[in-house]
Amino acid sequence: MNRRRKLPMPFVLSLGVGASLVAIGLLLLFDPRAGKRAFGKDPGEEDDHTFHRATGIRQAYIGALIILLALVRERRALGALLVTASVVPAADFLLALKAPDGGLGKALRHAPSVPLVVALGLPFLRR
Repeated sequence: MNRRRKLPMPFVLSLGVGASLVAIGLLLLFDPRAGKRAFGKDPGEEDDHTFHRATGIRQAYIGALIILLALVRERRALGALLVTASVVPAADFLLALKAPDGGLGKALRHAPSVPLVVALGLPFLRR
């Protein structure tokens, strides 16, 4: 009898975080105007979106790495990646807060991600 072990809930939640990052990355890569709108920015006509496509590739890569680490159950590596990755939404929050067309409303979109990835990553770092 071949029984598969169920993936524990923290790993499942990590898969969700990874899939979200892949989705955001693909959006920025293939439709940068929609990606800019999703981040609360005016898409503008003058931009060639090179930066957004480059950002999209990086987002998709980090998301895929989170998914891979969760699927192969690399607890400590996954935990370290999630905890250290919390600087990204924290920086996004501050950048959106200080942007000329930003503000608290746009910045708050990024705030929930910080405690989420830290809380998700810390248990993986424990033995």
